[in-house]
Amino acid sequence: MQRYRVPLDRVHGRATLGEAVEALRAAGSSLVAGRMLDSQWVERAVWLDTETTGLAGGTGTYVFLVGLGYLEDGHLMVEQHFLADLAAEAHFLRNILATLREFEVLITFNGRRFDWPLLTTRFSMHRLRAPWDDPLHLDLMHPAARLWRRPLGTYRLSALEANVLGVTREADVASYLIPSLYLHYLRSGERDALEPVFPHNRMDVISVVGLLGHLARCLADAGAPPAGPMDWAGLATLRDLRRDLPGAIRAYEVAIRDEGDQRMYRRLVRRLASLYRRSGRPGDAMALWERETARLEVWGPAAYVEVAKICEHLKGDLCAALEASRRALDVALAQKPAANHLARTAPASGSDVDALRHRVARLERRLTTSAG
Repeated sequence: MQRYRVPLDRVHGRATLGEAVEALRAAGSSLVAGRMLDSQWVERAVWLDTETTGLAGGTGTYVFLVGLGYLEDGHLMVEQHFLADLAAEAHFLRNILATLREFEVLITFNGRRFDWPLLTTRFSMHRLRAPWDDPLHLDLMHPAARLWRRPLGTYRLSALEANVLGVTREADVASYLIPSLYLHYLRSGERDALEPVFPHNRMDVISVVGLLGHLARCLADAGAPPAGPMDWAGLATLRDLRRDLPGAIRAYEVAIRDEGDQRMYRRLVRRLASLYRRSGRPGDAMALWERETARLEVWGPAAYVEVAKICEHLKGDLCAALEASRRALDVALAQKPAANHLARTAPASGSDVDALRHRVARLERRLTTSAG
């Protein structure tokens, strides 16, 4: 086992590792929906990355190199455990377990689907108990996909390093070559060709530290996220899932400036309007839907229906609700059937038109009753 001390003032792309760690401390529970984390949770966290003999998984796939990162004495420590001989796998795994048992939070990139199941399989094969039955596992790949898949066209760690963190690897070994390099080592005993795999693995661990810090800054309540590519719709969804209503609203407001994907645009507008209402801002929800009534090609009569609902149920203005409902009915009657698929709530059949007629009639009766 080799240990490497990485100073926190090391610049990794556009920020130091220390800045990443401070962002993680400040983020706390915003990183994990429904789980409470105090500011010291980072000291109880371990970053994990593996190198294996293949991607298929199962009992025939060996984990031959495990990188573990954690904070110690003001540094990022990176341990690397190497399986030099397949016959020594049990000892190799026990050493890994000894370190893992000191921590409570597991952080990976695609570890939920790949690294951790592979390791637990190897533990089981040697009748070794995993350090946690149900670990608090932060898998960075899933939020990374939300934030960067659309603007970058990928969410591979190497692409995120280059485009999000601004990190350029020099003389790095290609990931797809690593299994064959290890198999060559096992057959020949020659380790020279395998040497580049060790810095590759260390860099993976360090980059996941930096990337999680960047994600923490993106999720922060205050202000805009750090510079770089960003899928604002994905950021809005992440903040929404973490119950950060003000942050989610700000991100949704930016996201709806992009009207390219009409299906997504409608979903974002509806969610933003819902959050306005939940946060006690019905006037903003009303203004949003009134603006959307001009986009008949996107909404059909649906935006007018939403205006009618707000007028009736939140403002208690039956006259305005009736006026909006009549406009919705007019749009539905005038709209060509072929265009009705453009809006989720646009009437595409006679029964939908009947529902609008029923709404108009109901509001007329309520107004007549209240006047009498």
